[in-house]
Amino acid sequence: MSGNKFERLLEPGQIGKMTLKNRMKNASATTLYCTEDGRVTDREVSYLAERARGGAGLVTTGAGHATSWGRIVPNMMLAHDDGAVPGLSRLAGAIGDGGARSCFQILQCGRYAYGPGESVGPSALAPNVPRFQTPRELPTEAVGDVVAAYAEAARRGREAGFDSVEICSNAGYFLASFLNPATNHRTDKYGGSLENRARVLLETIDAVRRKVGADCPVICRICGDELSEGGNTPEDMRKIAQMAQEAGMDAISVSVGWHDSRVPAITSEVTSGHWLYLAEGMKKALRIPVLMAYRLNGPDVAERAIAEGKLDFWEMARPLFADPDLPRKLAEGRQEDIAPCVGCCQYCFDRLFDMPPQPVGCIVNPRMGFEGEDDYQVRPAAAKKRVIVVGSGPGGMEAARIAALRGHHVSLYEKEQSLGGQLPAASVSPAKGEIGNIVPYLSTQLKKAGVEVKLGVEVTPQTVAEAKPDVVILAAGASPVIPDIPGVGGSNVAPPLDVLGSVTETGERVVVVGGGLIGCEAAEFLASKGKKVTITSRQPRIGHDIGSTTRWGVMLRMRKLGVVVEANMTAQEVTAEGVRFQRDGETCFLEADTVILAGGMKANRELVGALDGKVADIRVIGDCVEPRRIGEAMKEGFLAGNKI
Repeated sequence: MSGNKFERLLEPGQIGKMTLKNRMKNASATTLYCTEDGRVTDREVSYLAERARGGAGLVTTGAGHATSWGRIVPNMMLAHDDGAVPGLSRLAGAIGDGGARSCFQILQCGRYAYGPGESVGPSALAPNVPRFQTPRELPTEAVGDVVAAYAEAARRGREAGFDSVEICSNAGYFLASFLNPATNHRTDKYGGSLENRARVLLETIDAVRRKVGADCPVICRICGDELSEGGNTPEDMRKIAQMAQEAGMDAISVSVGWHDSRVPAITSEVTSGHWLYLAEGMKKALRIPVLMAYRLNGPDVAERAIAEGKLDFWEMARPLFADPDLPRKLAEGRQEDIAPCVGCCQYCFDRLFDMPPQPVGCIVNPRMGFEGEDDYQVRPAAAKKRVIVVGSGPGGMEAARIAALRGHHVSLYEKEQSLGGQLPAASVSPAKGEIGNIVPYLSTQLKKAGVEVKLGVEVTPQTVAEAKPDVVILAAGASPVIPDIPGVGGSNVAPPLDVLGSVTETGERVVVVGGGLIGCEAAEFLASKGKKVTITSRQPRIGHDIGSTTRWGVMLRMRKLGVVVEANMTAQEVTAEGVRFQRDGETCFLEADTVILAGGMKANRELVGALDGKVADIRVIGDCVEPRRIGEAMKEGFLAGNKI
């Protein structure tokens, strides 16, 4: 390990009586890979086993729900009866076989339960998210039942063979809601003073400790800052952590915010390492180790935090979603080979909070959640073929990478002078800069895999005929839809990608026609440059195609930037002075120096027809099939390259 720049991350660590081979912990994450009644599946086992094989020192399960009721989503892992133990034992065994120590997290969702009548809390106060119900206030005598359920769940985890347990007391769930004065208005022994509000947590720690024994490390996950109006201050949370320490905690895992907080905590608009001051405050207040995950999305910032004494262990869920082999690659000195988490939240959080909820994934790692399936194993090809990939967006680059790794001779053609397709433009939006990290990662992997990259070449049927490929993968992307109205060819009109790519300069007054994701990104980008922006939509609201985790943040940022929103507007004509619209049967006019047409995208399928019958094996992927998102393109690229 001598000479490795990540020596602090790679050195052994201690939590209670448990020694870890390094200071990297796979953080708990609910995946929805379990059955509808919460039983462990092969999919969940394969997912965690891969994180263990990837080199993490400690691998934590998704939350095992302590009661038979009150889950935040279906398919959440349950630990409420002894019938769960065999499945949990499979998880613990797979983690151990992968070379990591194991940790079982336990949780009761409280006021965030999805089932009718199952939401409970310290007080009957509605969460700040419409999908959650107003909880019923839990009677004093029933609080002890939930405490006992936590302890029994911990016992089952220990009996299943887990090396440690983790009590989830963050994010606004059952225990956290008792801690917070904004959600706890009780007048009994569990309400009022900080000591009373912390009572249920301390009782839970004591009950869990009695069940798992003195030698079993117990970790407690709590907020460093709840980010809730009228809630605990960071100083209050440090005092609560000190109480937990005195009650027998072996380590504190620091999180940030609640599900109904309205301050961004995990998205890429938050600077990497921003929340470390909360971990540092905990370190100064405690004797036990401090762990943290939030917005520590890269090893450099985590290494520095440990070296500077702000942190003891780097926790990560989403970085290991993106690349489960991250710890091993660090140990091998291969940082450039780490697939980056880009903080997009599209598959890891949006899917979890969709209605109905969907199993989580990662846009840059098509294998996540499919680790055990044959289609997702990258093996040498039985016969080596000559492959042409047309287009260097995320789908094209991923297809070329996988095909080359399997031994095929791959040539990647891109008509522009740089790789990435729409990725560079997508990363211009002020809150999405990390999307741009995908391009250098994939570019490096293409070079290492031996892909022949040909820039500035627009592929024609003649190009293909001269190359004589066995397989052509078409990943030519999509182009803006131009509405059939007068004036769209004017010199004051531009597509959003040209604006985001700085190809086109705009005037001071801008009207964006189209209120979807790309229109919102263009509006926010231009407003951040000081332009006076109005965004319009034919629908009742803008941002209809933006995920629930990030949409509210987009709306908040645009509001702060002064973007004017006009809904139910249908464009009728573009003139040199602006745009004429119709709304509710009436005509209105918005003045503009520049008009951005953001009415959607259409697939570039010209080559599909032109090559029909000329190549034996043609595969069409990504936006060339239908305009969608990065994740769909990456997945289709992976599968196309893996099935040749």
